[in-house]
Amino acid sequence: MHMKSSMRWLALLPVAVMAAAVACRDDTVAPQLTPSDAPQRVLTGSITDEYTAGTPVHGAIFTTTPDGDVVNGNTKYTQKIEVYLDGGPRNANSQAAGLPDGLYVFQITDPPGKLLLSKDPARCRVVQVDGGVIKGTVAVASIPGQDPAAADVWGGSGSTKNNPCHVEDAPEGAAGASGQHDTNADTELGGGTTVQMMPFFDTPNNGGVYKAWITPLKAYLEKGGNLNTQTAGVYSSSPRTLIGYAPDPGFKNPGRNFVKTDNFKVVENPPFIRISKILDGAPYTGWPVTVYELIEGEWVGAGFRPTVATFAIPLGTDVQLLACEAILAGSAPVSATVGGVNAPRVTGGTPAVPTTDGQGHELFCVAVPGTASATTIDVVFTNASPDARISISPLDDTNGIGEPHVLTALVQQDDKKAANTGGGDAVTGFGPAPNGTLVTLSLTNSNGATATFVGGNTCTTTSGTCTVTINSPTAGTVVIHATTTFSVNGVSLTRSTGPGLATAVGDDARKIYSAGSLSWVKIDAATPPRYLAGATFRVRRTHDRFGAAVSTPDLSVTDNVAPDANSADGQFLVAGLPLGRYCIKETAAPAGYLLDPTEQCGDLVSTLNLSIASPNGSANPFVNSLEGRMTGGSGKIEITLPNNGGTLTISTGFTIHCDITLSNNIEINWPGNRWHLDKPIKTATCLDDPNVIPDQPDAPFDTFLGTAEGALNGQAISRISFTFVDGDGSPGGKANDRVSLTIWNTQGQVVLSFTNLPIKGNLQAHEDQPHK
Repeated sequence: MHMKSSMRWLALLPVAVMAAAVACRDDTVAPQLTPSDAPQRVLTGSITDEYTAGTPVHGAIFTTTPDGDVVNGNTKYTQKIEVYLDGGPRNANSQAAGLPDGLYVFQITDPPGKLLLSKDPARCRVVQVDGGVIKGTVAVASIPGQDPAAADVWGGSGSTKNNPCHVEDAPEGAAGASGQHDTNADTELGGGTTVQMMPFFDTPNNGGVYKAWITPLKAYLEKGGNLNTQTAGVYSSSPRTLIGYAPDPGFKNPGRNFVKTDNFKVVENPPFIRISKILDGAPYTGWPVTVYELIEGEWVGAGFRPTVATFAIPLGTDVQLLACEAILAGSAPVSATVGGVNAPRVTGGTPAVPTTDGQGHELFCVAVPGTASATTIDVVFTNASPDARISISPLDDTNGIGEPHVLTALVQQDDKKAANTGGGDAVTGFGPAPNGTLVTLSLTNSNGATATFVGGNTCTTTSGTCTVTINSPTAGTVVIHATTTFSVNGVSLTRSTGPGLATAVGDDARKIYSAGSLSWVKIDAATPPRYLAGATFRVRRTHDRFGAAVSTPDLSVTDNVAPDANSADGQFLVAGLPLGRYCIKETAAPAGYLLDPTEQCGDLVSTLNLSIASPNGSANPFVNSLEGRMTGGSGKIEITLPNNGGTLTISTGFTIHCDITLSNNIEINWPGNRWHLDKPIKTATCLDDPNVIPDQPDAPFDTFLGTAEGALNGQAISRISFTFVDGDGSPGGKANDRVSLTIWNTQGQVVLSFTNLPIKGNLQAHEDQPHK
């Protein structure tokens, strides 16, 4: 068998994708598929057979690829259609292998030559040699001795239909799909034409070995060959399958001097590389892949094929092949597997692994080991489109009105380049967007909010984040939306936050602005109390809701005048206040009443979404006292204590004023004890009890309630609480003047207590007289 060692890749033709593929090569650029306009090479016209009968045949024949690239003995054809006949010299400087010019008949048999495997009659298998090389097939009508009108067809194997003897399939240089003696130009030195040897039956040889024969037409006819008939078919016993014919007598004696032969192998169940792609988790077709032979530096087959593509590979464990994908524009390689095992990207080397497909697409190649088994090696390239996302934090929050709120936008990108693919990110998955990425935010107010951006509604990222600030002077809900556009892997991506999206993907943010409210009441000390109209209060904010001291203008609130939102007399409500701690103090009392001197301050309010009041939900009533004073007349007051406790006396000169800033005098004596006032009265409330009807003189009040501190038996501090009721007026002495009091010692223990006891003497309520 004639061999050539420089080319081993006869069998590397795509099988599943394109049957007729170009088999030429380009060491730098993947070959492109182009239709052929090569002329038909079936020779017609007057054919002169120059061979002299009885002359030995010199030269050589060999089987080859469609383009005449001779294969070596270790290479096996993967399909019968790949086997072509060639002959003549392979060296421009030698004519030793040239065949004698003339007409020849070829055949295919099993290796011993016992079974004729060629299916068509010999008249379809006639070629012409000129200049020592095969120039083409000969049309049936042009064979000397044949009917000039004979059609270039044959009946087929057991078929009644006519089949062409010869066919020229485009493109030039590819195997003819029909297998009916296609021809191609021989691209190797010596020129000539290659002739497809199909159709022929399978060989009975277990190794897939066949024998190609050629003999001069004249010698064939002299030995009894018949151009127009075939011998009876030969069948195997089990199963009954047609495997060939009896030997053709035209190739028998008188000896081997008149035939040339070449053995070849066809293994039609070779190993295959099957390349497929996954894009974003789904199979992807239509983007080119290929196989590259590293040592030879050749594209295998006809170069790039759309996925899913299948390539036959040569047997042998020494094969060094690369499966390559052209990376999808705008996407990135994530991983590649060969036979289900992760495979790293192959780059560099000698010869260098190709980096592009010659059309501007980056290549991603992985090594595929050679194999001697008839199996399919799956190569799966996983690609992914770049991705990006944007989110806002905090996603949901509540603020007090007037509180600036900072929002952080996080922009991330995922170029999908895995670290093991070469040139990938150090960290796979989502990472920060490029510095300077612009984020634009917008807001929608509802439920009364009037939020605006403080300092603008755009920001640019640093390490993927940027911030904006919003504020609202009124309570309500604010929805903040963010959007950005930037390029990842050359692909422009726009991402926006939106309602209902996961946090990482990017919900719109929602801020609730809350306002506080204060409520309090203005009453007198009557039972039941009566609301008093006409007071004015000072409201001041002392701390924000986080406990930080603040200094803001005081708010003056007059009953039933804005900002008082409660139209009822003596009942106050101020709403829409910033959250925090407030203090309330009366600054103007209703006519005829004294100011309540107390300033009430609420607890620090840190709970949001709460309509706050001071303190702890509601202010204590602000109680006003009438003006006036109460005295003991001109004498002392006596009270008989219960349980034989003796007599208590309140000394002459007893005087107390509703306005506690004025001077007061109280001295109380009972058996073994003396208590006297030595400090100003702490609290004093003078009221007109509707259930008490005093006599003359007229006074604005009849009941005095108070607390004070004094000395008990010379020991300070002793507390007292008292109620003095002028029930009958002057000159008194009647039982309707009554006293209640409790005295505590310095240890806080009650030493005297009684309620509503009548007096002997006179309690008198008077209009007050200015004095110091």
